[in-house]
Parts: sequence; structure tokens; C-alpha cells
Amino acid sequence: ALTAGFDGYTQFNQNSWVFEWVGSTSRVSGSEEAIALTQQSSARYYQRPDAEHITFDPTRTSLSGWSGRAMLSKNTGRWRPNVQVQAFSPGYETNDAGFMQRTDMISTHALMQYVNEEPTKRFRERNTWIGVWSNRNFDGDTVERGAFVDAFGSLQNFWEYRAALFVSPGSFNDRLTRGGPIVRTRASWSSDVSLGSDNRKPFYFTFDGHFEGNDDDSYVRNGGVTLNYRPSTNLLLSVAPYYSRSFDHTQYLFAQTDTSATQTYGRRYVFADLDQRSFELATRVDWTLNSRLSFQLYMQPFIASGDYHDYHSLVAARTADYTPYAGAVSDPNFNFRSVRGSAVVRWEFRPGSALYVVWNENRSDVVPIGNLSINRDLRAISTAPSHDVILVKLSYWIPL
Repeated sequence: ALTAGFDGYTQFNQNSWVFEWVGSTSRVSGSEEAIALTQQSSARYYQRPDAEHITFDPTRTSLSGWSGRAMLSKNTGRWRPNVQVQAFSPGYETNDAGFMQRTDMISTHALMQYVNEEPTKRFRERNTWIGVWSNRNFDGDTVERGAFVDAFGSLQNFWEYRAALFVSPGSFNDRLTRGGPIVRTRASWSSDVSLGSDNRKPFYFTFDGHFEGNDDDSYVRNGGVTLNYRPSTNLLLSVAPYYSRSFDHTQYLFAQTDTSATQTYGRRYVFADLDQRSFELATRVDWTLNSRLSFQLYMQPFIASGDYHDYHSLVAARTADYTPYAGAVSDPNFNFRSVRGSAVVRWEFRPGSALYVVWNENRSDVVPIGNLSINRDLRAISTAPSHDVILVKLSYWIPL
């Protein structure tokens, strides 16, 4: 796997504007089997039957690609525009050196940021972003587009808030069928809200919420609060319950050969309605006894469930139409229970030298039921299989 690239920037107009650019190329080579898997990975899906710009070739032994980005932005003043275009060719592959979700993308955005850092009677700082974005694949299909507004403010009492709204009129999805034909998506919206109190106080909190809606009745409703208590300067106690509920009308299940499914290229793509619920309770203790000795404790119980029902299959490519599916489906319902915990003691027994003692527990289990009961599932965690690790690390500074 080989990757090469360059980047740079140019500032002008008394350094208030900046033009940035990035370019890179990649090449991976190997056996026919390895390159076939690379072509069919979720980052590119060369096997898509309706793609015009890519073709799956099982005899290939290499894959090459490129990427590039150009951005113009203003970094001073109250009004700060930002425009960008970037592209990743279908054959681009850098997962051997980093993390890349997908290729075959040309994305653009244009936004305006308003920055006001002058204190007023009510505000210490205000920021607002408003803009539009659009993403296309190399066939020219719009796979994502929309407009957004995002506002942040810091008040004179040191409380902070954020509110954001993203709206999309609908487009296409070339990943939903996991290598099958492209599918139309409905109009949707999403929003984020947060509110935080003065973190200089002994007790302070942060509330976070995320909400989504879709014209096919899919939705997401997430919310949680982080409660912090600092009884002294060297001790911080934190607890963060978080609850999530969602409904997805197009949860992919599987695809099977069906010669009668001519409008989906001889394969039937089966989906389900999926109701999901989850709850987590992150707890943290940070205690610094003195400059040389500290203690940290973290514990996070997590439970989640998924209920699959009302199976349906895609009627035709490039549509958002589905028909009930009457074939056999193995029950995919699940209920997941887990807890992750760690305790760390750090002792700096001499300047530059420290001893760490760490205990870590990972306990989890899955049962085939689709409902969530907080009391039942939290109690069941104690009987789940566990994996415990004890780690001791010694760092000793040798003056030379």
C-alpha cells in the first residue's frame, strides 16, 4: 500500500484570507482475492449493478486513486465566508494508513460564519454558522444535500448554549443496499441542542439532545445530562445518564437472487422496520490526593435493544418504494448488556518517574429479545461473561 500527497496554503489581504489545498494519490496491490475485497468494500462498492463509472473486475491485482481539496476562507472580522470543494476518486484507498469511510465522492459547501466576541449586557460571545452543502458521486448522483444553521452563545453568567438545525430535501443513497442499486431517500431534518451551566461552580451540568425526523416516519430522539460535582479543587465526581430511542424504516437485512426482481437487477433487497432503544450511565471519579498521587475511576453500564418487524423489499432502483416481503427471515432481534470499567492509580515516586496500576473490566452479553427494560437489563449485567485485565507500568527517569 503506497500513499503520497502534498498540502499548502496561501494567505493574502493582510493575512485575513487564506487559500488551502491538499492533493494525494494512492495505490494498493496484491492478490486477485485481496483486490476483489478492496473493490467490494463498503468504501466503494464496485459491484453496484447500476453504476456507470465503475466496474468490478475479479482479475485485478492493483487499485489506484486520487483525492484533492481546495478551500477559501476568511479568518478575521465578524463575517467570515468559507467555500470548499473536495473529491475522492473511486479507487482511492488509505485505510492501510488511516481511516476512510468512503470514496467516489465530490463534496462542496458554502457557509457564512458570524463571530461577535465583544461583550454585551447579556453575552460574552456569540457565533452563528449558516450554509449549504452538496455531495455527489462520480456518476453525478446527488447522495446528500441540504442547508443548516448553527448558533452558539456564552452568557455573562458563564452559561453556554448551542442550537443547530439541518434540513435535507432528499436525494439518493448509493450505500443503502450494500452494493446493490441506488435508492432514493426522503426529505429529512435533524437538530442538536445543548445547555451548560457555569463550570466554575462546585455543581454544574450539561444537557445534550439530538433529534431527527424523516418523511418515511423514521426518527431519532436522544437526550442526556452530565452532572458534575467538585466538592474540593482536587476531587471531581461526574455522572452522565443518556437515553436514546430511534425508528428506522429502511434497516437493511439481506439480498437474495430472484429472477422476477427485474427492476432491481435480479436480486431482491430486503429491509425491516427497526425500533432501537439504549441507555447508558457513565460515572467518573477524578481524585488528586497530592502532586504525586492520583486516582481515577470510570464505570459505564450500557444496555440496548433492537426490534425488527414489518419486512419489506425494494420495488425498483432509484425509487423509495417498498413492498411487503413474505419470505422467511430468521429473527434478528437483540438485547445487549455490557459494562466497561477501569481504575487507575498513578504514583510519581520521584520527579520524572511514576508507577501506574490499572484495572480494566469488559463484561457483555447478548440475548435474542427485542425489548428494553432498564431494571431487568442492568441487573443482568452482573451475570454476563467478563474479561478482566490488570496492568502495571513503571516509568523511571535516568538523568544523563
